[in-house]
Amino acid sequence: MATLGKRGADAAPVLSSCRGSLRILSETRVDVEQAQRLLGTDDRPIHFTTVYRLMRCGLQAPNGKRNILESVRVGLRRITSVEAVERFVAAINGIDLDGSEVGAASPARTKRRERELARVDAALAAAGI
Repeated sequence: MATLGKRGADAAPVLSSCRGSLRILSETRVDVEQAQRLLGTDDRPIHFTTVYRLMRCGLQAPNGKRNILESVRVGLRRITSVEAVERFVAAINGIDLDGSEVGAASPARTKRRERELARVDAALAAAGI
């Protein structure tokens, strides 16, 4: 939520934002209902509480980083943008939109899977393969 406050009577306004970016206001804005359809389908949009949860808690990406759907509160409504939804979907799928080439998402590896792969590598090395 973005808030505008002052540190003192003569101080310049200070902008603080914890759940989104004001760049949403210069992008193609959508409300929660439209975001439901962007993240789901026209026939079967995701539930509105899921959109709020993505804005508040986010999802974990393959790299382990938690990604939150950017949003701002305007009045009593929370809005996001089409571009923010695209950034969010790319981030949770491990796709780098800023890179020169967008490749396939790399699968997440858990610690258990890493240990299993290390055991297999050790067994193959012991067998001379």
